[in-house]
Amino acid sequence: MENFLKSVLELKIDFGNLILVRMGGESLSNDTELSPRDFIRFSKEDIKEETLKGLINSLTNAKRAIDCQIDNVLIEFGLENDKIDKASENLINDLNLQKKDLPYKLKLVQALGFAPGGLTAKVRNLRNKLEHSYKIPKRNEVDEAIEIAELFILSIESKMKMLDDHFVLSSTNFQHYDDPEKFKKNLLNPIIFTSQISVKFWPHTKLIEVTPIQNSKTKKKIIYKCDNSLYYYYLRLMNHLGERIDSVDDIKLILKHCNHPIPSTNIKFAEFY
Repeated sequence: MENFLKSVLELKIDFGNLILVRMGGESLSNDTELSPRDFIRFSKEDIKEETLKGLINSLTNAKRAIDCQIDNVLIEFGLENDKIDKASENLINDLNLQKKDLPYKLKLVQALGFAPGGLTAKVRNLRNKLEHSYKIPKRNEVDEAIEIAELFILSIESKMKMLDDHFVLSSTNFQHYDDPEKFKKNLLNPIIFTSQISVKFWPHTKLIEVTPIQNSKTKKKIIYKCDNSLYYYYLRLMNHLGERIDSVDDIKLILKHCNHPIPSTNIKFAEFY
């Protein structure tokens, strides 16, 4: 955090007149042999049996679909099963999710901006009834569980199909371009931005690379991995880069976490692409 804050202060970026430009992204994929959609298919096949066994298996597979999707998305960012670093707790605490009655991995998926955790609450409650109270689920409850599982999977798939894994922050020497491609090609040109911060996630190494640039000179890169709390704040921002309001809120979170002196009420975008 100290290195990032030092770089930001040295660059003298005006966070009251921020410029954010998305530089592109790439698709992420499922890593498990059975996919979340496989379990959704099993769930739909089970419920068609019209038997008590089919009803219970259908609910179980809807829950498995959600669990599989959670594991898949976390694995893509180096957060495998029970090896999630405690550094992730900072973001969860800042978002006041620590007291929610949800498994930790689901809290993290919600904190990272992949999907709202409330989507899975009903499925989880039904599964708990089945496992701990031995109650028979109703047909309409299982139908709803399948729908919720599908919505949850679609929500995460929409993020993973094209993650905005590279963006630039600046505030200086901005020039308008009618042609977005021409703008992107010249983005790292000091004529466009005297000072800028380039942020890039590398899927193969599970690292986030932050590059401060000033007057065409690249300063020392800052590398973040999952044992650093800022790693999670950046991932959340990347998942929200399609929404101006969410993006500025996430930048506020990052600067607050780094103890930047600017009041959060003063942080706003001048340009957003």
